[in-house]
Amino acid sequence: MFRRKSIRHGHATIAVVALPALTLFMTAADARAQSRVPGLDLRANLGLGHDTNSFREATTADPGTFFPYDILARYETPLGQKSTWSLGVKASGEEYVGEVSDGGERNFDLGTEWSHRLLGDGRRHSDRPTLRVAAHGAFEINRRKYISRADGEEYTVDFQGVPMPLGDRYNSRDLQTGTEIALEWPRDTEWSVLYDLRHRNYDEDYTDITDVDRLDNRRSKAEFRVTRDLGRPLRLRAEYSYEITDYYDRPVRDLQGDQVQGVAQSFYRNSWSGQVRWRAGRSMHASLEAGWAVRRDPYQGYYDSQEWSIEPQLQFDATPRLEIQIGYGYVHRTYERARVAFDALQPLRDDREHELSMETSYQLNPQSAVFFVVEHDAVDEMNPLYSYDRTRSWAGYQLRY
Repeated sequence: MFRRKSIRHGHATIAVVALPALTLFMTAADARAQSRVPGLDLRANLGLGHDTNSFREATTADPGTFFPYDILARYETPLGQKSTWSLGVKASGEEYVGEVSDGGERNFDLGTEWSHRLLGDGRRHSDRPTLRVAAHGAFEINRRKYISRADGEEYTVDFQGVPMPLGDRYNSRDLQTGTEIALEWPRDTEWSVLYDLRHRNYDEDYTDITDVDRLDNRRSKAEFRVTRDLGRPLRLRAEYSYEITDYYDRPVRDLQGDQVQGVAQSFYRNSWSGQVRWRAGRSMHASLEAGWAVRRDPYQGYYDSQEWSIEPQLQFDATPRLEIQIGYGYVHRTYERARVAFDALQPLRDDREHELSMETSYQLNPQSAVFFVVEHDAVDEMNPLYSYDRTRSWAGYQLRY
């Protein structure tokens, strides 16, 4: 349904106007399921929820009502016997209302992918080697209000004696492209190598305002993954990735935390992760994922950090129609030199994040389901202004065609 790990958001007008129309269209289309367009996948989620801390504040809480939505259209078609091409459009978001209307985000994604099989017969778990190559591209628009977590309101700076709001600070556009090579050999083992390049451009840089950094950046990422099936019930996965993020104008900081003008910031990140997935018959799935990451600041190392994470999940079918999923995530991040508020007299940053979630989904028919989700976040940072507790719960309806 709606996942917290990467909260993506679409336009309010889509939620209020387009989604009811789409729901009517898809409901009518369900009655004509036999005449559906081959390769076309349409999905829509619409919910209503409550947030106990809409602005993620440490000292006060602003509870609010929000409407999560997710609309996806994807079309896939074969290009001969060995190639496929797909095109996807997605609008998703969480629209907050009332006094916390600035708490939400909106996102629109347009993506395409081409895949070609170079070797093999196309069957999974085949004794013959299978080699595939793929290329993808995406364009994304994100709209998110810049909120001061300390004040619970739109952040402002003083510009020549006049308060200047930075409400559009995080509105951005992404352009992304990449390629992947995957080899399945020996049987039940898959090796894959992925390279991805993304450019992020923020719509409003506020270049006339002193001390407001331009955030535009470029990220390149290389990833290596191996997956091994040990019979049907057990799957193992190991993954390594290396990524570089280059900011065009954001200044670096020296070992005292002071900005150094004229030198742009870069980050190097190495991460390792492993996952174990286990299946008990058709009714229960469990997984455990653990990871370790190291980030380096190549200038003087002010932002050098390490983090480790763990994420267990359990999913089971209580009845043929009722599915329950429970998950927990923990991340601990430490810094070698970065201090709270860039103040040498403050302690080093040391951040912990907990996330607990439960989701139940009841299948009404092959095309529709209702669901209920509860998520609780507990963020404990060394800077007390950025520590908070938050619980969100929502109920929704999903329709597929």
